[in-house]
Amino acid sequence: MKKAALALFIFLCLLPSVAAAFDLDLVRPQSPYGGFFAYSAETIPKGDFAVGYSLERSQKPDFYRQVVGGAYGLGNRADLTLDAGFVNGYHGQGGFEDIGAAFKYRLLDEGRYAPAVAAMAFGYAPTGRDTVSWGGGVGGGVALTRTLGPLTANLDAIITNPGQSGLHNEFDFLGSLGFPIAHGATILSEFQVRKEAYSGRVDLSEVRFGYRIMSGKLYSALGLGFGLKERHPQFRLIISVGAILGKTGIMQ
Repeated sequence: MKKAALALFIFLCLLPSVAAAFDLDLVRPQSPYGGFFAYSAETIPKGDFAVGYSLERSQKPDFYRQVVGGAYGLGNRADLTLDAGFVNGYHGQGGFEDIGAAFKYRLLDEGRYAPAVAAMAFGYAPTGRDTVSWGGGVGGGVALTRTLGPLTANLDAIITNPGQSGLHNEFDFLGSLGFPIAHGATILSEFQVRKEAYSGRVDLSEVRFGYRIMSGKLYSALGLGFGLKERHPQFRLIISVGAILGKTGIMQ
């Protein structure tokens, strides 16, 4: 009886540490309007629709994530993004993540010396499995975009208030650079620092490198991420494909 009680106590103590190791996902921008995870202040042209699929492989913690998303240009300054993710292979568990939505409104266009500025609002429906879910939530943020010659830089600050009780507000700070090397081909680099909802500490620091190829209104991208802290993915592989549908065209 004592051994059973001790085993139960150890199991319960380990649950938070297992959950805290999982990398919960924000709503992702649709290419080419941002980096891998970082948003651009630019918006999808009115009436255009972007769709995308992403496959992600993470190591330590080990899991696979598939994300399907779409974004629609609501006007000359606003767009709406929806996505849904599915995780498997995480400690033998998995399931759907919370369905997320992101509304972005460009407040300021890029000027001679000033960046473009956009405000963002996020919402998550509590549709995910407990081990890969915030229990829903809401959030907000700001995105800055600046073009310097051929180089495009994005900088984001995002806060998320999870719906699950007992979790902290989560803070994400992201930046990305895009440098075209040929017609339709762009080298991408990105960083992300996160103060996590589970621990209330900065437990995610990651850099990512890769490229994106545009062909007409189709795109594909490949990226590799490297964790700078031991508690989160030491390695992340990202493969994504998608398309821009509409008459306006795409942002190069």
